[in-house]
Amino acid sequence: MKDYYWQRLYYKIIKICYENENNLNLEKYDCYRCITPPRISVLDYMAYLETWWQPSDSTTFGVAEALLERFLKVQKLYLKFNNVHRILLVTLLIATKWNDDFLKPLQYYAKIGGVDKKELSSLERKFLKHLNYNIFVNNLS
Repeated sequence: MKDYYWQRLYYKIIKICYENENNLNLEKYDCYRCITPPRISVLDYMAYLETWWQPSDSTTFGVAEALLERFLKVQKLYLKFNNVHRILLVTLLIATKWNDDFLKPLQYYAKIGGVDKKELSSLERKFLKHLNYNIFVNNLS
């Protein structure tokens, strides 16, 4: 992971997941949760996404980080290793749609994210609703 924003996003995700992982009181229903954690590590998943996602510029990852922070604050959802992959995927999708002028078809993003198109579309709608459709980001510091 070479990009500054991408590395910052990765370290933030890992830190939050480790903080939440061992606390059994944090269990709560969320539509992003996998029954069992995916077999691919967060680092490997992010490296895979970094290789295939190809946004127009690296600020897309900064936007994704800002959206993730806002989502976790508003939703009061606990980022854990059994939901981080899907939350990262949908966050990156929305950041890409917000930041890029030329997009690939949704099927492309779903395929590289490891979900089907219908599920990704549903996750995107739920994520946007949780944020009250407020995805404007004006500062990436």
